[in-house]
Amino acid sequence: MFLAVLVGATTVESPIRGYSEVSWQYLKRFHQPMAGFVGGQWAEDGSLLELGMWEKEERQHSPALAKIYKELTGESLTAKPTRVKPYQPSECPYQDMYRHGLHRFVTEYGATCLYLWLVAHSTDALQQVLVEILLDEINHMTKFFGFGIWAFAESSGDRLKDSLNRILTNYGQSRSQVTQSTKQIPNPSVEIYRTFGRVMELLDWQTWHPISKLELTYTFLRVMHRLWRWRSTLTPEYLQGLLGTPPCESLNQCSL
Repeated sequence: MFLAVLVGATTVESPIRGYSEVSWQYLKRFHQPMAGFVGGQWAEDGSLLELGMWEKEERQHSPALAKIYKELTGESLTAKPTRVKPYQPSECPYQDMYRHGLHRFVTEYGATCLYLWLVAHSTDALQQVLVEILLDEINHMTKFFGFGIWAFAESSGDRLKDSLNRILTNYGQSRSQVTQSTKQIPNPSVEIYRTFGRVMELLDWQTWHPISKLELTYTFLRVMHRLWRWRSTLTPEYLQGLLGTPPCESLNQCSL
């Protein structure tokens, strides 16, 4: 099971360049520093000048996981090709950013919980490598979480909690069940829910031992509990001191 998790995590981590570029396209209209942190700096002709810090850190994960796999099995691990959903703007950029931001946060949140579970089931040098990856994911998760609270203060409370509760309640289902269940979930949770289901499938979730499933479920709940406690300290004044004024109302021309 541990090896299956490594394979799945490597597959998810591999297409970082694609993730980075798409996030940059969504973020650049809202917050240039955050866009630069994730997607780097670009020239006017569309060429990449410098990688973003997020990408520099994330792109180290897949090779590290592949190295762990080889040391444990003696075999090389080649990540399966993963399609990155392209930038798809609509007539409502505010909603586009909300959807993408929620997707990025849920991805980082899931990675944080998974690597925390892996750290708890490893020792010595293996554990140290996983701790380094975990620290990156915690850093990225909290940045996207704080950015979302800043940018979507009026809609980031109950709506975000409802979206995550629906995902966590059903993430153990098979992919066919996920597809069927999403018909009853309001946007923007649908795509996030499906993505979460695909990730759990890559991790071979259905074959996990019940105790391991319980452990990871507990990890998801505890991390979310800590995030929500931390959220109470993220006052508008504090966030605006870090990030500036939230997106102007002219961008919010349709309901979330």
